[in-house]
Amino acid sequence: MARSKPLIDLLAVFAGKYGVTPGQIALNWLIYYHGDTVVAIPGASKVRHARENIGAMSFRLEKQELEQLNEASWAAMK
Repeated sequence: MARSKPLIDLLAVFAGKYGVTPGQIALNWLIYYHGDTVVAIPGASKVRHARENIGAMSFRLEKQELEQLNEASWAAMK
């Protein structure tokens, strides 16, 4: 948990900046950072989950933000 805290905090910072949820930030990062090499398949057991997933496409993270999330995710796995 301690290793993933910086990533979680960064997701929260970007969520505040864009007015979305941390989950939407994470999904947006997966979609835009990896381009055509990764296909995100988000789950949606409730209608609100589906709406949240759709909302992840309502903004575009900046290249620098995508890189920051990538670096933080790698650091969380070490």
